[in-house]
Amino acid sequence: MSEEKNTNKLIEHLGSMRKEITELRSKAKEVRDDKEEKYAKKAEVSKKIKKAFSEIKKLKRQRDELSKDIAELKKKRKTFNDKTRELIKEIKQVNKEKKELEKKLDFKANPNQLKRELEKLEFKLETQVMPFDKEKKLRKVLKDKQKELDELLEKSEVWKKAYNLSKKIDDTKATSDLIHQEVLNKAKEIQDVHEQIINTAKKIDELRKEEKERFDEFKKAKDEFIKINKELKDKSKDAKKVEGKFSQEKKEQEHERQKEMKKQLKKRKEEVSEKIKKGMKLTTEDLLVFQGDDDEEPEPEEDKKAPPKPKKTAKKAS
Repeated sequence: MSEEKNTNKLIEHLGSMRKEITELRSKAKEVRDDKEEKYAKKAEVSKKIKKAFSEIKKLKRQRDELSKDIAELKKKRKTFNDKTRELIKEIKQVNKEKKELEKKLDFKANPNQLKRELEKLEFKLETQVMPFDKEKKLRKVLKDKQKELDELLEKSEVWKKAYNLSKKIDDTKATSDLIHQEVLNKAKEIQDVHEQIINTAKKIDELRKEEKERFDEFKKAKDEFIKINKELKDKSKDAKKVEGKFSQEKKEQEHERQKEMKKQLKKRKEEVSEKIKKGMKLTTEDLLVFQGDDDEEPEPEEDKKAPPKPKKTAKKAS
Protein backbone atom coordinates (compact mmCIF):
# COMPACT_ATOMS: atom_id res chain seq x y z
CA MET A 1 0.00 0.00 0.00
CA SER A 2 2.86 2.32 0.88
CA GLU A 3 4.59 1.54 -2.44
CA GLU A 4 1.39 2.28 -4.35
CA LYS A 5 1.09 5.58 -2.48
CA ASN A 6 4.67 6.46 -3.44
CA THR A 7 3.94 5.55 -7.08
CA ASN A 8 0.89 7.78 -7.10
CA LYS A 9 2.98 10.59 -5.68
CA LEU A 10 5.55 10.06 -8.43
CA ILE A 11 2.83 10.09 -11.10
CA GLU A 12 1.37 13.25 -9.62
CA HIS A 13 4.82 14.86 -9.39
CA LEU A 14 5.68 13.82 -12.95
CA GLY A 15 2.38 15.25 -14.25
CA SER A 16 3.07 18.50 -12.45
CA MET A 17 6.57 18.66 -13.92
CA ARG A 18 5.28 17.99 -17.44
CA LYS A 19 2.74 20.78 -17.01
CA GLU A 20 5.51 23.15 -15.88
CA ILE A 21 7.64 22.12 -18.88
CA THR A 22 4.74 22.84 -21.26
CA GLU A 23 4.22 26.24 -19.64
CA LEU A 24 7.96 26.99 -19.78
CA ARG A 25 8.10 26.04 -23.47
CA SER A 26 5.19 28.38 -24.18
CA LYS A 27 6.80 31.17 -22.17
CA ALA A 28 10.19 30.57 -23.84
CA LYS A 29 8.57 30.91 -27.29
CA GLU A 30 6.81 34.10 -26.21
CA VAL A 31 10.02 35.61 -24.80
CA ARG A 32 12.02 34.49 -27.85
CA ASP A 33 9.53 36.19 -30.20
CA ASP A 34 9.66 39.33 -28.03
CA LYS A 35 13.49 39.18 -28.09
CA GLU A 36 13.57 38.91 -31.88
CA GLU A 37 11.08 41.77 -32.24
CA LYS A 38 13.19 44.00 -29.98
CA TYR A 39 16.34 43.09 -31.92
CA ALA A 40 14.59 43.99 -35.18
CA LYS A 41 13.67 47.41 -33.73
CA LYS A 42 17.27 47.95 -32.57
CA ALA A 43 18.56 46.91 -36.02
CA GLU A 44 16.18 49.39 -37.67
CA VAL A 45 17.59 52.24 -35.53
CA SER A 46 21.16 51.11 -36.34
CA LYS A 47 20.24 51.22 -40.03
CA LYS A 48 19.02 54.83 -39.63
CA ILE A 49 22.30 55.77 -37.90
CA LYS A 50 24.30 54.23 -40.75
CA LYS A 51 22.21 56.15 -43.28
CA ALA A 52 22.70 59.41 -41.32
CA PHE A 53 26.50 58.90 -41.28
CA SER A 54 26.38 58.33 -45.04
CA GLU A 55 24.45 61.62 -45.42
CA ILE A 56 27.08 63.48 -43.36
CA LYS A 57 29.89 62.10 -45.53
CA LYS A 58 28.02 63.22 -48.64
CA LEU A 59 27.40 66.70 -47.17
CA LYS A 60 31.08 67.05 -46.17
CA ARG A 61 32.16 66.18 -49.71
CA GLN A 62 29.72 68.79 -51.00
CA ARG A 63 31.10 71.37 -48.52
CA ASP A 64 34.68 70.59 -49.58
CA GLU A 65 33.78 71.03 -53.25
CA LEU A 66 32.15 74.39 -52.49
CA SER A 67 35.25 75.48 -50.52
CA LYS A 68 37.44 74.60 -53.53
CA ASP A 69 35.12 76.59 -55.82
CA ILE A 70 35.30 79.62 -53.50
CA ALA A 71 39.10 79.42 -53.39
CA GLU A 72 39.23 79.36 -57.20
CA LEU A 73 36.76 82.25 -57.47
CA LYS A 74 38.72 84.35 -54.97
CA LYS A 75 41.87 83.69 -56.95
CA LYS A 76 40.11 84.71 -60.14
CA ARG A 77 38.64 87.83 -58.48
CA LYS A 78 42.10 88.83 -57.24
CA THR A 79 43.34 88.68 -60.83
CA PHE A 80 40.60 91.11 -61.94
CA ASN A 81 41.16 93.37 -58.91
CA ASP A 82 44.89 93.50 -59.69
CA LYS A 83 44.06 94.32 -63.31
CA THR A 84 41.66 97.06 -62.16
CA ARG A 85 44.34 98.60 -59.94
CA GLU A 86 46.78 98.61 -62.86
CA LEU A 87 44.20 100.26 -65.12
CA ILE A 88 43.37 102.89 -62.46
CA LYS A 89 47.06 103.67 -62.10
CA GLU A 90 47.33 103.97 -65.89
CA ILE A 91 44.23 106.17 -66.25
CA LYS A 92 45.48 108.52 -63.56
CA GLN A 93 48.56 109.18 -65.70
CA VAL A 94 46.40 109.59 -68.82
CA ASN A 95 44.07 112.03 -67.02
CA LYS A 96 47.09 114.04 -65.99
CA GLU A 97 48.18 114.23 -69.64
CA LYS A 98 44.62 115.08 -70.66
CA LYS A 99 44.45 118.07 -68.28
CA GLU A 100 47.73 119.41 -69.61
CA LEU A 101 46.43 119.07 -73.16
CA GLU A 102 43.17 120.84 -72.28
CA LYS A 103 45.20 123.84 -71.15
CA LYS A 104 47.03 124.00 -74.47
CA LEU A 105 44.10 123.32 -76.82
CA ASP A 106 40.76 125.06 -77.10
CA PHE A 107 38.03 122.42 -77.41
CA LYS A 108 34.45 123.51 -77.97
CA ALA A 109 33.25 120.49 -76.04
CA ASN A 110 34.76 118.31 -73.37
CA PRO A 111 34.76 114.57 -74.28
CA ASN A 112 34.12 113.61 -70.68
CA GLN A 113 31.17 115.95 -70.52
CA LEU A 114 29.82 114.52 -73.77
CA LYS A 115 30.26 111.00 -72.44
CA ARG A 116 28.24 111.82 -69.31
CA GLU A 117 25.50 113.39 -71.42
CA LEU A 118 25.37 110.32 -73.67
CA GLU A 119 25.04 108.03 -70.64
CA LYS A 120 22.14 110.14 -69.29
CA LEU A 121 20.36 110.08 -72.64
CA GLU A 122 20.80 106.28 -72.94
CA PHE A 123 19.49 105.77 -69.41
CA LYS A 124 16.48 108.00 -70.14
CA LEU A 125 15.61 106.08 -73.31
CA GLU A 126 15.92 102.71 -71.52
CA THR A 127 13.91 103.59 -68.42
CA GLN A 128 11.24 106.13 -69.49
CA VAL A 129 8.09 105.65 -71.57
CA MET A 130 7.54 108.58 -73.97
CA PRO A 131 5.68 109.45 -77.16
CA PHE A 132 7.18 108.21 -80.38
CA ASP A 133 7.99 111.74 -81.70
CA LYS A 134 9.79 112.67 -78.49
CA GLU A 135 11.74 109.39 -78.52
CA LYS A 136 12.70 109.98 -82.16
CA LYS A 137 14.02 113.47 -81.37
CA LEU A 138 15.92 112.16 -78.36
CA ARG A 139 17.55 109.44 -80.42
CA LYS A 140 18.65 112.05 -82.98
CA VAL A 141 20.23 114.12 -80.20
CA LEU A 142 21.96 110.97 -78.92
CA LYS A 143 23.25 110.17 -82.40
CA ASP A 144 24.59 113.72 -82.92
CA LYS A 145 26.36 113.79 -79.56
CA GLN A 146 27.88 110.36 -80.22
CA LYS A 147 29.16 111.65 -83.56
CA GLU A 148 30.57 114.72 -81.85
CA LEU A 149 32.30 112.53 -79.28
CA ASP A 150 33.78 110.28 -81.96
CA GLU A 151 35.19 113.32 -83.78
CA LEU A 152 36.75 114.64 -80.58
CA LEU A 153 38.27 111.27 -79.83
CA GLU A 154 39.73 111.10 -83.30
CA LYS A 155 41.37 114.47 -82.72
CA SER A 156 42.79 113.45 -79.41
CA GLU A 157 44.34 110.06 -78.71
CA VAL A 158 44.57 111.07 -75.03
CA TRP A 159 40.80 111.34 -74.68
CA LYS A 160 40.37 108.16 -76.66
CA LYS A 161 42.84 106.32 -74.45
CA ALA A 162 41.17 107.69 -71.30
CA TYR A 163 37.78 106.64 -72.63
CA ASN A 164 38.96 103.08 -73.42
CA LEU A 165 40.71 102.75 -70.07
CA SER A 166 37.60 103.93 -68.26
CA LYS A 167 35.53 101.35 -70.14
CA LYS A 168 38.04 98.58 -69.28
CA ILE A 169 37.98 99.61 -65.61
CA ASP A 170 34.17 99.44 -65.62
CA ASP A 171 34.31 95.98 -67.24
CA THR A 172 36.91 94.56 -64.83
CA LYS A 173 35.05 96.01 -61.84
CA ALA A 174 31.77 94.53 -63.08
CA THR A 175 33.40 91.12 -63.60
CA SER A 176 35.00 91.33 -60.13
CA ASP A 177 31.60 92.20 -58.59
CA LEU A 178 29.95 89.26 -60.35
CA ILE A 179 32.64 86.91 -59.06
CA HIS A 180 32.26 88.39 -55.57
CA GLN A 181 28.50 87.76 -55.71
CA GLU A 182 29.17 84.17 -56.80
CA VAL A 183 31.53 83.79 -53.81
CA LEU A 184 28.79 85.07 -51.48
CA ASN A 185 26.26 82.65 -53.01
CA LYS A 186 28.58 79.68 -52.56
CA ALA A 187 29.43 80.83 -49.01
CA LYS A 188 25.70 80.76 -48.25
CA GLU A 189 25.50 77.26 -49.74
CA ILE A 190 28.37 76.19 -47.46
CA GLN A 191 26.53 77.64 -44.46
CA ASP A 192 23.36 75.73 -45.43
CA VAL A 193 25.36 72.50 -45.85
CA HIS A 194 27.11 73.09 -42.52
CA GLU A 195 23.74 73.52 -40.79
CA GLN A 196 22.52 70.28 -42.39
CA ILE A 197 25.64 68.51 -41.04
CA ILE A 198 24.97 69.87 -37.52
CA ASN A 199 21.29 68.86 -37.66
CA THR A 200 22.17 65.38 -38.94
CA ALA A 201 24.80 65.00 -36.18
CA LYS A 202 22.15 65.93 -33.59
CA LYS A 203 19.84 63.38 -35.16
CA ILE A 204 22.58 60.73 -34.85
CA ASP A 205 22.99 61.56 -31.13
CA GLU A 206 19.24 61.09 -30.61
CA LEU A 207 19.27 57.86 -32.62
CA ARG A 208 22.22 56.54 -30.59
CA LYS A 209 20.24 57.11 -27.39
CA GLU A 210 17.29 55.27 -28.92
CA GLU A 211 19.63 52.51 -30.14
CA LYS A 212 20.98 52.04 -26.60
CA GLU A 213 17.43 51.88 -25.20
CA ARG A 214 16.46 49.32 -27.84
CA PHE A 215 19.63 47.30 -27.16
CA ASP A 216 18.98 47.33 -23.39
CA GLU A 217 15.43 46.10 -24.04
CA PHE A 218 16.77 43.38 -26.34
CA LYS A 219 19.46 42.34 -23.83
CA LYS A 220 16.88 42.14 -21.04
CA ALA A 221 14.64 39.94 -23.21
CA LYS A 222 17.66 37.83 -24.23
CA ASP A 223 18.75 37.33 -20.60
CA GLU A 224 15.20 36.35 -19.70
CA PHE A 225 15.10 33.88 -22.60
CA ILE A 226 18.45 32.35 -21.52
CA LYS A 227 17.15 32.04 -17.95
CA ILE A 228 13.86 30.40 -19.02
CA ASN A 229 15.65 28.13 -21.49
CA LYS A 230 18.06 26.98 -18.77
CA GLU A 231 15.14 26.41 -16.42
CA LEU A 232 13.41 24.43 -19.16
CA LYS A 233 16.50 22.26 -19.74
CA ASP A 234 16.96 21.66 -16.02
CA LYS A 235 13.26 20.85 -15.60
CA SER A 236 13.35 18.45 -18.55
CA LYS A 237 16.44 16.78 -17.10
CA ASP A 238 14.72 16.41 -13.72
CA ALA A 239 11.60 15.06 -15.42
CA LYS A 240 13.70 12.37 -17.16
CA LYS A 241 15.15 11.37 -13.80
CA VAL A 242 11.67 11.13 -12.28
CA GLU A 243 10.50 9.12 -15.29
CA GLY A 244 13.45 6.76 -14.82
CA LYS A 245 12.68 6.44 -11.13
CA PHE A 246 9.01 5.84 -11.89
CA SER A 247 9.90 3.17 -14.48
CA GLN A 248 12.26 1.46 -12.01
CA GLU A 249 9.62 1.44 -9.27
CA LYS A 250 7.09 -0.07 -11.69
CA LYS A 251 9.55 -2.86 -12.50
CA GLU A 252 10.21 -3.46 -8.81
CA GLN A 253 6.48 -3.47 -8.01
CA GLU A 254 5.84 -5.93 -10.82
CA HIS A 255 8.63 -8.12 -9.54
CA GLU A 256 7.14 -8.05 -6.02
CA ARG A 257 3.68 -8.81 -7.41
CA GLN A 258 5.00 -11.81 -9.31
CA LYS A 259 6.82 -12.96 -6.21
CA GLU A 260 3.64 -12.65 -4.09
CA MET A 261 1.63 -14.54 -6.75
CA LYS A 262 4.13 -17.42 -6.61
CA LYS A 263 3.94 -17.46 -2.86
CA GLN A 264 0.11 -17.54 -2.92
CA LEU A 265 0.14 -20.19 -5.62
CA LYS A 266 2.52 -22.36 -3.60
CA LYS A 267 0.28 -22.03 -0.54
CA ARG A 268 -2.83 -23.00 -2.55
CA LYS A 269 -0.96 -25.98 -3.99
CA GLU A 270 -0.16 -27.17 -0.50
CA GLU A 271 -3.82 -26.76 0.50
CA VAL A 272 -5.02 -28.76 -2.55
CA SER A 273 -2.45 -31.50 -1.88
CA GLU A 274 -3.73 -31.74 1.73
CA LYS A 275 -7.31 -32.12 0.39
CA ILE A 276 -6.23 -34.91 -1.94
CA LYS A 277 -4.50 -36.70 0.91
CA LYS A 278 -7.63 -36.43 3.04
CA GLY A 279 -9.85 -37.55 0.13
CA MET A 280 -11.77 -34.32 0.11
CA LYS A 281 -13.75 -33.15 -2.90
CA LEU A 282 -11.84 -30.72 -5.15
CA THR A 283 -13.41 -27.52 -6.49
CA THR A 284 -12.95 -26.09 -9.96
CA GLU A 285 -10.56 -23.56 -8.43
CA ASP A 286 -8.60 -26.42 -6.86
CA LEU A 287 -8.35 -28.10 -10.25
CA LEU A 288 -7.09 -24.87 -11.83
CA VAL A 289 -4.47 -24.55 -9.09
CA PHE A 290 -3.45 -28.11 -9.73
CA GLN A 291 -3.27 -27.41 -13.48
CA GLY A 292 -1.11 -24.41 -12.66
CA ASP A 293 1.06 -26.75 -10.70
CA ASP A 294 1.62 -28.81 -13.85
CA ASP A 295 2.60 -25.68 -15.74
CA GLU A 296 5.03 -24.66 -13.05
CA GLU A 297 6.71 -28.09 -12.78
CA PRO A 298 9.14 -27.62 -15.67
CA GLU A 299 10.04 -24.10 -14.60
CA PRO A 300 13.39 -25.00 -13.01
CA GLU A 301 14.48 -26.71 -16.29
CA GLU A 302 13.20 -23.93 -18.56
CA ASP A 303 14.75 -21.22 -16.41
CA LYS A 304 18.11 -22.04 -17.92
CA LYS A 305 16.87 -21.49 -21.46
CA ALA A 306 14.10 -18.85 -21.26
CA PRO A 307 12.74 -16.09 -18.90
CA PRO A 308 10.48 -17.43 -16.10
CA LYS A 309 6.70 -17.45 -16.61
CA PRO A 310 6.04 -14.73 -14.04
CA LYS A 311 7.89 -12.38 -16.38
CA LYS A 312 5.45 -13.36 -19.14
CA THR A 313 2.62 -12.59 -16.78
CA ALA A 314 4.34 -9.28 -16.01
CA LYS A 315 4.25 -8.43 -19.73
CA LYS A 316 0.52 -9.18 -19.88
CA ALA A 317 -0.06 -7.07 -16.75
CA SER A 318 1.85 -4.12 -18.12
